[in-house]
Amino acid sequence: MMLEDFEDREAARLAAFESFAFMTETESETLTEICQLACGLFEVAYAQVTLVGADRCYYLTRTVAQRSFAREGSFTDRCFGHFDVTIVPDALADARYADLPAQSLHGARFYGGAPLLITPDLSLGVMSIYDSKPHVEFRDVERAHFRRLAVLVVNELKRQRGLRELQMREEALTRARDAANAANQAKTAFLATMSHEIRTPLNGVLGMAQVMAADPLPDVQRERLEIIRQSGETLLALLNDILDLSKIEAGKLDLEKADFNLEALVRSTFTGFSALATQKGLTYDLSVASEAAGVFHGDGTRLRQILSNLISNALKFTSHGSVTVKAWRAGEALQFSVADTGIGIAQDALAKVFDKFVQADSSTTRRYGGSGLGLSICNQLARAMGGSIAVTSKEGVGTTFHVSLPLPYVGRSQDAARRVTGAPAPVQPGSARTLRVLAAEDNEVNRRVLEAFLGQASVQLTIVADGRKAVEAWEGGEWDLILMDIQMPELDGRQATTMIRKREAETGRARTPIIALSADVMSHQLAEYDGFDIDGVLAKPIDSAQLFQTVRRYAA
Repeated sequence: MMLEDFEDREAARLAAFESFAFMTETESETLTEICQLACGLFEVAYAQVTLVGADRCYYLTRTVAQRSFAREGSFTDRCFGHFDVTIVPDALADARYADLPAQSLHGARFYGGAPLLITPDLSLGVMSIYDSKPHVEFRDVERAHFRRLAVLVVNELKRQRGLRELQMREEALTRARDAANAANQAKTAFLATMSHEIRTPLNGVLGMAQVMAADPLPDVQRERLEIIRQSGETLLALLNDILDLSKIEAGKLDLEKADFNLEALVRSTFTGFSALATQKGLTYDLSVASEAAGVFHGDGTRLRQILSNLISNALKFTSHGSVTVKAWRAGEALQFSVADTGIGIAQDALAKVFDKFVQADSSTTRRYGGSGLGLSICNQLARAMGGSIAVTSKEGVGTTFHVSLPLPYVGRSQDAARRVTGAPAPVQPGSARTLRVLAAEDNEVNRRVLEAFLGQASVQLTIVADGRKAVEAWEGGEWDLILMDIQMPELDGRQATTMIRKREAETGRARTPIIALSADVMSHQLAEYDGFDIDGVLAKPIDSAQLFQTVRRYAA
């Protein structure tokens, strides 16, 4: 049993030794100073601190060239297991230690050792003192001082270990941070690629659906076309939600700061869902209090996104009864509520309703669809604007979402109101003319979409397949507008735009407006467009109304 106890204790001691082993690689200045103090205090020539491993002892202070020595037979090995100070006044006069002077590099005859106790019964090593001449008297007070110096050594060892552990934790955190950053960059790159690859075919689907909707069609075909359009827009909305979530998680969500007419924004958002409410036979009401009318300052686009999501959800989950939207002001904060008489939310599900990818239960997804991202994004947007969103609900009775946003009131300026309602500037009578438009687009489907869109307007359209041909076409003619795809072979849209702007400056030629056409619409990608001289961006899938508005702007 005693052997087993010894083996267990030695295993624990060696485990402790490993936690301090890093100190054997360098010399400690603090420990050296303690040893110098011991030499002066005890009037000895040498002092050192040694850690004891399984079969070797390791110097932590350099008194000789070697860094370690064999444990067996050494003075350190003979005294480190004692739990008190060991003093050998004259080794030659003590048969137990008579062999030591011959082994000693210094020919020492006086030896003293104080165990380095990290626990009352666990010694990590020895602080040793040596001298070439005997020290017959070593008083009790000197023993007490020796013990205190050994305690100082142990405390320094523990301090160094603590610093080492802190350094290792910092290094681990740095590695984790770098790995997380790399993963986030990989995710961003993946999302950017997927966004581009999905938006490009969606541009063909939704673009042609918009073009065909203007043609005379039998009712059954128009119904099928509407299904295609709705399915494409659902996919686009999901893609936008994922990109928004990525921006929020990366801390890269930028909020606009602009004046907007609150009542106009709320009413236009509300009106956009009127047809769906009528189709479902629901009572659909809007109330905007007088104190909420007027112009406010903030991100109107993100407010519209929040309201659209809440109204869309209310209509989705309500099969009979009503959906009511209200806007009012309480103090300095705007208040909004969207209430429905739909299926409601169970009390145990309310706490997680704003979590990502979460719906009330799995049957909700199967029956009503959706990704579970919308409410999480609404919550994050409201918080980003300094506000909050809350919900109350009862199963079978209905649900009410309440949004509070501290947006500053500007006034009742009609000019400010016009700026944010989205109404394009009217074309002056007689100012309409045929525009010469140059489009650079490498994708065949997207070229056909542009041809179909602009074929409905008074536009003379020329399309080329890459940036180099775009520069050549610009040099060979006069253009009212250039629609420039960003990712193209030979010469991409950025390079082509840079070359055109450079040659305009060199030749004094009038500036040609250039609008970027891009499926790269993540925030960091849009920020890159600020670095080269374009006049605007149209995101793919291209919305025909936005395209025609752009054309009208340069036709005026």
